Amino acid sequence: MTGKDRAARFGTVATRRVAAAPTPSSVVRKFTILLDLDVSEAFDADLSKVRRAADRAVNKSDVVRELLAALHEDPSLLRLVADRLRTSAR
Repeated sequence: MTGKDRAARFGTVATRRVAAAPTPSSVVRKFTILLDLDVSEAFDADLSKVRRAADRAVNKSDVVRELLAALHEDPSLLRLVADRLRTSAR
């Protein structure tokens, strides 16, 4: 049954749905982070702790988003990360 047939039969007008253009707040960028095995395993262990503490399902992306938000909001955390990067081996 075509849209015109459906419209004639049910007295409706056939419309076509068009996706809205994304707003700036809904635009998502994807990043890939390569982690050494020991760092990845530690992150998995920390994720389990966060899930228990939050008492809800939490995925790695949720944790990274919250870490980035904390980094943005807390100047002392920003300094801590900068200091660690300054003193770490490249």
